[in-house]
Amino acid sequence: MPVRPFAPLLVLGALAVGCDAGRDPERAAPVGSPVVPLADRPAAAATPGEWLTLHGPGGRNVAPDRGLNWDWPDAGPPVAWRVPCGTGYACPVVAENTVILLHRVGPDVGPFADSAAELGGDRPIERLAWFDLDTGAPVADAPARFESDYPGHSGAPYATPAIGRRGADGVRRVYAYGAAGGLRAVDFDTAEELWSRDLAAETQPEEKPFATSASPVVFQADDGAERVLIATGGTVPNTGLTLLDGATGETVWQAVDARESYLTPLLVTVHGRRFVAALMKTRLLIADPATGEELGSLPFELRTVDAMNAASPAVWGDVLFVGSGPSGRTAGCMAARIEPDGALAELWRNRRGLDPQYNSLVAADGFVYGFGSNLNQQQKLRCLDLATGELAWLWDDDLRRGHLLAADGKLVALGERGLLAALALDPSEPAVVARSAEPVIEGVCYTTPALADGRLLLRTELEMVCLDLR
Repeated sequence: MPVRPFAPLLVLGALAVGCDAGRDPERAAPVGSPVVPLADRPAAAATPGEWLTLHGPGGRNVAPDRGLNWDWPDAGPPVAWRVPCGTGYACPVVAENTVILLHRVGPDVGPFADSAAELGGDRPIERLAWFDLDTGAPVADAPARFESDYPGHSGAPYATPAIGRRGADGVRRVYAYGAAGGLRAVDFDTAEELWSRDLAAETQPEEKPFATSASPVVFQADDGAERVLIATGGTVPNTGLTLLDGATGETVWQAVDARESYLTPLLVTVHGRRFVAALMKTRLLIADPATGEELGSLPFELRTVDAMNAASPAVWGDVLFVGSGPSGRTAGCMAARIEPDGALAELWRNRRGLDPQYNSLVAADGFVYGFGSNLNQQQKLRCLDLATGELAWLWDDDLRRGHLLAADGKLVALGERGLLAALALDPSEPAVVARSAEPVIEGVCYTTPALADGRLLLRTELEMVCLDLR
């Protein structure tokens, strides 16, 4: 498939320069033991110009950027550029100075009304779009048919693409999981489709109220081969998790009987080995990434109508934190220790400490930070002690349900209505460093932000905005 240029888009330019060497979110010892060596921690090994997957390096929502500018005016950080975009909640991903966004466009959806006509119809389609990180200028696209509809909610897609590493053959792949459960691999350089799999048809997940939302997780196996992990959650036996070969799309293994949730698995390196941690519909489980064998699990289910586990786990050392809300019927939050054999030992759980709905979490210095759900006005940013579950602090601000990432010793908090704040990464108090007095982006913010090379990328179902924190 040839690369097709976009139509011209609105591009605004601005720059900011500053520095502030802050608190290191990977500095202190974790709650459990043994300590993961600093060199093995994802943020330490990450490249500042990359945000390859949902939740960034290693799925931790921690960026390696340092010396960022936290001196903002009331309008927020300088806007480098903004472009219109279609529907969905997929996070932008970044590599090689290029931003890739998966969104739904077509007639009456977003700015690219000609897309559906190019595929021979008038229905909206899913589109992988490439943009220049410096300018926001469109570079390439890879459209695909869209066969999924969820009335009353966003038309999707929800899952964030994942960018693999450039292999010995020179090929770099982008893996995109569509709203209807189809996974495709696309060439990063040419936008040509390399292979595709209809995983929903193969695994038969249960009918659900929202589009497929589990994002791909990419990692290198012990032999160096690229692998793609998906929480397929099928009703077909042993299709809860699916591992594919990145080069060919062939199945490496399918394992675990567990129904689908709306969140993404996490790879954890501790006790000298690697584990898969996945919060499925009814339980948190640990699996062996080499074989898919389930090693341990604990029950954790949200029984609220039209609600499912949707906030990906956070990890600090060998302690996993999971939360889910609104916690009107069970769920809430729980911390568990990963034992050397992969078993899970529950440390504590409660229903009111922190019950995120879909919000990103940050774990640092033995504490976890996140926004609660909208149940009983709990949608406030809070900090919990991972060892005890006790509330360290609550920030009584009006950001509402928001998303977090950490960088340069700060928490970056994007509110539901587009307000942006930065707080010191400090478990003793909610110390505000900067806060916008007005929204920095138009529309409702249900998408996790990304940070690459000092550029903060935000998107709604109306636009994508690049803020310059350099």
